Amino acid sequence: MGIIYMPLINNYSVIPSIFNTHWRFRRLLSAFILLISLLSHVTIQADEALHIFEQSSYQKILNDYNHKAFILVLWSIDCPPCYEELLLLSKYARKYREVNLVFVSTDAVSEINLIRKLIKELELQQYEHWIFSSEQQRRLSYTIDPKWHGELPRSYFFIPCKSRQERSGKLTIKELDLFRQNTQTAGCYSET
Repeated sequence: MGIIYMPLINNYSVIPSIFNTHWRFRRLLSAFILLISLLSHVTIQADEALHIFEQSSYQKILNDYNHKAFILVLWSIDCPPCYEELLLLSKYARKYREVNLVFVSTDAVSEINLIRKLIKELELQQYEHWIFSSEQQRRLSYTIDPKWHGELPRSYFFIPCKSRQERSGKLTIKELDLFRQNTQTAGCYSET
C-alpha cells in the first residue's frame, strides 16, 4: 500500500462554509433536544399518579397533610429491601385503608415507566407518589432531612402535635401497628 497524498486547500472560502454547516447542525440538534426534553417534562407533569419531586415538594407534602398522620416512604428501584418494604406496605394498606402513605422514589425521572409499572403491580395507585426531578439526589434529599445520607429504605412517621420520627431500614408490622395506634390516640388536631 502506498501513501495517499491530499492536495492542500488553497481556497479558504470553503472553511467558513464547513464551520457554518457545523454550527447550524449543532443549533438544530440543540433545538431538537430541548423540544424532546420539554415534551417529556409536560408528559411527566400531566401524570396525576406520579408527581415530580423538586426543591419545594417536601414543604408541599407537609402542607397537604397538615394535621394528618402519615408515613413518608423513600425508596428506589435499585434497592432490594425497598421491594420487600413496598410489598409489606401494599398488604398493610389493603387491610388498613385509613393509613396515609406518601411514597417518594429517589430514582431519576428516566425510570418513570418502571416505577409506574411497579406501583400498579403492588396496587398502590390510590396513594400519593413522587419521583425525584433530577439525578441530584443529595440536594433533594437534603430538603427532606439534612441528616439523611441516602440509605434506603427510609421512612418518616408524622403524627400531629408530635415530632417527626425517622427510620432507616425495612419497616415491620409491629412498627406500622404502633404508628396506627398512636394516630388513633393522638387527638391533637387544631381547627383552622
